Amino acid sequence: MDSARTQVIVGGYTQVNSTLQLPWVRAYAYNGGVRWRSHDVSAAPGLCADSRVERLAIGADGKLYVAGSINGGIGASIFSRDPKDITLPLGARLVKSDEYSDSTNTGSVNIAWFGCFNPEDGALELAQGLLTRRTSDNQGNSVSIRAMAADERGRVFLAGDAACCIKNRDQQRVAGVAVGPYESGEGYVALVSEDFRQRLVWTPYAGPTISGGSSAANALAVRNGNVLTVAKQSDHGQCHPAHARRINGF
Repeated sequence: MDSARTQVIVGGYTQVNSTLQLPWVRAYAYNGGVRWRSHDVSAAPGLCADSRVERLAIGADGKLYVAGSINGGIGASIFSRDPKDITLPLGARLVKSDEYSDSTNTGSVNIAWFGCFNPEDGALELAQGLLTRRTSDNQGNSVSIRAMAADERGRVFLAGDAACCIKNRDQQRVAGVAVGPYESGEGYVALVSEDFRQRLVWTPYAGPTISGGSSAANALAVRNGNVLTVAKQSDHGQCHPAHARRINGF
């Protein structure tokens, strides 16, 4: 809901044929009329990676933030193109800050993508990929974005779950405590600078004695420099109620 502009913004994807999913974002006026469309096409020649829009949020800066997934590399996805004209590559608007935002050496895994849009017309301002990398061979691995927000400065907060492994995973600390061992599907929280050029925070939740596997972070809120995330904890097949975790000092 974008009450500042009296419109509702929705997103999703369409199974355009038996082998391809294409994303879309649309803004509707309160009377049901379409205001604008982005990434909303029925075909994408040469772009064969399944791509979905999965999360939308209006940031505290008034911008529209969109997150989605790609089965494969960004270059093979419609997310590598201008959402108003898919014949135009994004160029410098697709920010590649390191190998965890650049989907080289990536097979058929689900990686994430997020972007900042102008909610007035759906024009894309900045975008970036997000993937993990296996420690064994540095090949790209899966990560999902299940919640997102942006603060007044336009810094982007992400939460979700990740396969092995986020950047410098074993060096991360939460509240001064070193994170515990990796387990598949661990929850994480990340913070990206407003120009998408720096990933300021990226840490899992796993504690020294508490499993972080199969414990995706599913909700996130940001206010006054504090972040609240909510994750379901799974402990060796036993599911526990969702836990909220507050992280201060952003």
